[in-house]
Amino acid sequence: MALSTEALLSALRSSSSSAASASAAASILPTYDAEELVMKLAKKNDQAVLSFEMFGVSRTGRKVRVTHDVRIDVMRPAEVDKLREPLCPEPDVRIDACKGA
Repeated sequence: MALSTEALLSALRSSSSSAASASAAASILPTYDAEELVMKLAKKNDQAVLSFEMFGVSRTGRKVRVTHDVRIDVMRPAEVDKLREPLCPEPDVRIDACKGA
């Protein structure tokens, strides 16, 4: 599957109370403390989405439910076959496992 990393990051940040209070929109939008985050693969209007549903409590004590749908594109098997893991250089540092004492 392919998705927008910006949309995914935005959905995940909204579940973090520290990120919500640090954002410029926090002065306009009510902030809340997320107590639970549910992520589901769903289909809405014939479009595949990752649906993030956050449940929490606002500063005033009211229950809050926020949902973000991140559009995803399901890749065809031929497209997946073309994907290759990136080549990484050998690390400069090597850590040997500790041998039994």
